[in-house]
Amino acid sequence: MSEEQDSKETEVIFAQVATMKEWLGSYKQDVEAMRDVLLDEGPHEGARRLLAGALSYQLKDMDLIPDWVPGVGRVDDAMVLRVAAAAFMERAGDLPKELTRLIKPLADDAGKVKEILGDLFPLFEALVARLPDEKMHGRRADTILKRDSEREHFLKDLAADIAQHKPRFSEDSESYHRQVLSYLRSKLK
Repeated sequence: MSEEQDSKETEVIFAQVATMKEWLGSYKQDVEAMRDVLLDEGPHEGARRLLAGALSYQLKDMDLIPDWVPGVGRVDDAMVLRVAAAAFMERAGDLPKELTRLIKPLADDAGKVKEILGDLFPLFEALVARLPDEKMHGRRADTILKRDSEREHFLKDLAADIAQHKPRFSEDSESYHRQVLSYLRSKLK
């Protein structure tokens, strides 16, 4: 690899890590935005199932990258939010401006997830599509949407979980990038 190619690859890695760190910095607000869209009963229920599945994923400690791994443990969670938001936007149809304002920034970042994941993206996207059907913490997406008491417990669990989030970052971008992709590659293939 030439010095110029190496320099460009390093620039891409630094930019991708900066993006992931930005997502971790806005993680609480992103979860709250998706939660607010989920709670609006206007969008089609099938589209809202995607959001319920993505938000349920946030409560899994042992997911693609375990949440307890310093610095990178919530990166996959942040990626799930973005890919689910994009799928939601495709299925939801016309949304009121307020809902669009909340969800569109997340959906717009799905392209960045695709750039970061490269050939892993189709596998990741398929995982996100399956989340509404998975039972997490004793609940499926349908249960969250249809049962008020389950939704109430789910929202309390979600609020408690995001209240604990404190973003921590590694200074070594190349190591950070390598660690994220290593976890995802081992779990997605």
